[in-house]
Amino acid sequence: MTRPNTTKQTKGNAYKLHMIQKTHHKQAQEATKRLREEIQEEKNAIKEKREEKRRRKAENEMKAAQIQVINPEKLKRMNKKQLSQIKRTKMNTAGNLEYVGAYE
Repeated sequence: MTRPNTTKQTKGNAYKLHMIQKTHHKQAQEATKRLREEIQEEKNAIKEKREEKRRRKAENEMKAAQIQVINPEKLKRMNKKQLSQIKRTKMNTAGNLEYVGAYE
């Protein structure tokens, strides 16, 4: 006695099954695409916040800095360790102060 083959389907059912699988696959792809976009947006938001924080920190550091004029002759006599602690500033074209290297 042989068992009936239950996996065998008619043409109509196979097509319907294929279309259902195709729609499920498409929905899954769209869902993963949405998730990836959401994750990317979150990463971009974090990156922007970090950049904004870095910019505000630099501005506050400039505001709180103690400015002292140093004679150029004194700069020439300083050793490397002392020069590395000095931060020079210059006015950029926008009218903002920006740090410049000690050797420039």
